[in-house]
Amino acid sequence: QRHYCRATRLDPQVVEAWIAFGASFAACDESDQALASFRAAQRLAPGDPTSLLYIGMEYLRTNHTSLAEHFLLAAHQASRGTHRLCLNELGVWQLSEKNYDTASLWFLRTLASTSIET
Repeated sequence: QRHYCRATRLDPQVVEAWIAFGASFAACDESDQALASFRAAQRLAPGDPTSLLYIGMEYLRTNHTSLAEHFLLAAHQASRGTHRLCLNELGVWQLSEKNYDTASLWFLRTLASTSIET
């Protein structure tokens, strides 16, 4: 975290540094700081689905499924359905909701999008 903190201080306009900083907080189970970092990234790049995705993943990790749904679907829409990690996380969200058939469809879409480019 110390390195990411320094990176965001040296250049606070780097979206990737804020996302990495947030991911380091999430790994330490510091959800509030993680969400603050992801929101900072979202303010810097409002059209980028990555920060929305990471906000949704953090809400999913902390069992705030309605907020996770909102942000994961927003990331999916912003990426026009092409972000593989977003497709996968939508499957994870459906799995947490015990919607196994829908989850399997999201996972199959993830696999299909992977096989198209290889």
